[in-house]
Amino acid sequence: MKKIFILLALILVFSAVAYAQSVSTWRWIIESKAMVLGPITNSKINKTVALENNSYGYQVIGTLTDNDYKPAYSVYMAGDPVIFNYLKAGDVVDIFLVSTGGRVARLTAPPFIWYGKSGDNNSGGYVEAAYYLYQIHVNGKIISGNLNIVR
Repeated sequence: MKKIFILLALILVFSAVAYAQSVSTWRWIIESKAMVLGPITNSKINKTVALENNSYGYQVIGTLTDNDYKPAYSVYMAGDPVIFNYLKAGDVVDIFLVSTGGRVARLTAPPFIWYGKSGDNNSGGYVEAAYYLYQIHVNGKIISGNLNIVR
């Protein structure tokens, strides 16, 4: 009975390893020890995302593309959070109203979440329902996109 249990455990471990190797990211499979994962970090040097693991240091889990920094959707209700991903101190997001061309908002500090408010870091009142452009200043380049605020 014990041999069957050990055999089943080995099959399970090898199946998990095969699955982990079939996906496009690195994964650590540890059966006897729970991993405590720390914060996600963004390396500006080689554009990789890593998880800080208390036992094993950094593990690369993928390479960032321009789209990774952009919000998930292009249409938001007024007041809904527009989340700009993987940005940290020193990065900037500018938001412009298309009809006037003027900047209505600027995000300069983490967390980079816009709640549809004017001014720096959501300090003003809610903006009008309209079509907006944004520019993400990250890693020495500018990534542009658009979004709609609806009521």
